[in-house]
Amino acid sequence: MIVCGVLTFLFALLTIRYKADQTVVGLAVWFIGLGFDPFTATVIWGRLQPDAAQRRQRRRPGARGLAGPRPVAVRYLAARPVTVRPAVVAWVVLYRTCYGYWVQAADENPEALNTAGVDVNRVRYATVVFSGVVAGLGGAVLSVGIGSGFTGTGATMVDGRGWIAIVAYLFGNYNPVGAFLASLLFGAMDMLQIQLQTVGISLPGSITGLFPYVAVLVVLTLVGYTRVPAAVGEPYETEEE
Repeated sequence: MIVCGVLTFLFALLTIRYKADQTVVGLAVWFIGLGFDPFTATVIWGRLQPDAAQRRQRRRPGARGLAGPRPVAVRYLAARPVTVRPAVVAWVVLYRTCYGYWVQAADENPEALNTAGVDVNRVRYATVVFSGVVAGLGGAVLSVGIGSGFTGTGATMVDGRGWIAIVAYLFGNYNPVGAFLASLLFGAMDMLQIQLQTVGISLPGSITGLFPYVAVLVVLTLVGYTRVPAAVGEPYETEEE
């Protein structure tokens, strides 16, 4: 979470302070992350991912951590609180607090927010960095709460799901609860392969792997239009700047 926060601060600095293109900077930070992960793993473990002995040593005696081989249902129940609660808290903060109104105004009407005496760019910095920290939390849940551990080589643990996440928040119309429900839909499509096997239906992995992306196309076709905040992604300069 700390590392993701640092990377997103770099993203915020380049896009907010230096007004760089968000798409270009986002891809650059993404590539940095792809290279930084295996480098850090090699520094810590001397290899791209820890072996079983190293994992056991890093667990405290008697601690009930998330790591370790356990049934899928148990791992899901352990990870569920840290996935549901942030969505609920984010909705409450956005729609029931003064700071949440600032966040909405920073991308909807930054001039009005600045007139009210609130630093628009400071609000944007805080929001972007917080989003990176939450993304890091999602990566932690994916690696130790649901998966079998960190994967430092080959296909990443995320495996393209980050791009689906972009569609999820668009489908959710910039609403945390809507984005959460969209994520549940795409996650269900991702797990459909296992469910089909339980009822005796066997399909090639190349086919079932397409289910989430087909769902994305269907959702985009049905939704068609998402209301984007008027000033989202646009740099804001005060008269002093």
